[in-house]
Amino acid sequence: MITIQDIYYINHLNQRIDLMESPYYLQTGDFFEYEWEYDSIDLGMGGRITKFKRGMKKKDLTLSVLAISKEAFYEALNNFHAYTEVDVLNLLPGKLYIGDQYMTCYLIQSSKKDWEKDEAFLDCTVSMISEYPFWKTENSNNLPIQSVISSDNKRYAGKYAQRYANGLTLKTLTNGHFAASDARIVMYGPITNPSVIIGNNTYSVNTVLNAGEYLTIDTAARTIIKTQGTGGQVNLFNYRNKSYDNFARVLPGVNSVSWAGDFAIDITIYEERSEPKWIL
Repeated sequence: MITIQDIYYINHLNQRIDLMESPYYLQTGDFFEYEWEYDSIDLGMGGRITKFKRGMKKKDLTLSVLAISKEAFYEALNNFHAYTEVDVLNLLPGKLYIGDQYMTCYLIQSSKKDWEKDEAFLDCTVSMISEYPFWKTENSNNLPIQSVISSDNKRYAGKYAQRYANGLTLKTLTNGHFAASDARIVMYGPITNPSVIIGNNTYSVNTVLNAGEYLTIDTAARTIIKTQGTGGQVNLFNYRNKSYDNFARVLPGVNSVSWAGDFAIDITIYEERSEPKWIL
């Protein structure tokens, strides 16, 4: 549920600015506005759109900063600047949240008015720029190891989990979005040649994962990374099974998920919208 208390900014260092709690009071913003750009062909009498696209977008937020003392007021202004400027200087974006939806962005401009020397109050308009101007919601699905096997070669280790004669365990996950969605798929060792089928697509990598290691497939970034027990990372892009599209988006609706069942998987679905979802 989204309330007025659920609008905040978190920088890449996980430092948080609540924009609806003292000393920051968000007044208005155009983050509910959006526009698609398009390419077209002129047909003389009318035309034809050939492509829709979205470039980087700049949006403005207006907030008031109000504190009970000059010391607290200056601390609030300095913290706001430090928490947002550190993202710009390190070229690492923060996230603006509305409820559990977020947009990655930088806060790149600030203009202030109604500021007086002896008052602990001012209004501030802040400009944000997003390289990818979509609001994301993350929906996580955890598929643990399936370990209970019955004598008829079926096993039921959890709700809707079943093992078939082909050795695969079947579950379902739902992409509740209205469009195909990117996903982050994490497969945990120990396992050789980890593979999972989601819907009609297979995600498979030719590698060995030891205990304490895991493999992450990011369909949006088009990366396949193995994280070792020491924390080191190995790029396994060239070790993907090229018979399949390892970066295919997950289709909307109910998708079957089948895998060997002897290793755990986390699947995060990213719902993306041009405007934040309106929720009571």
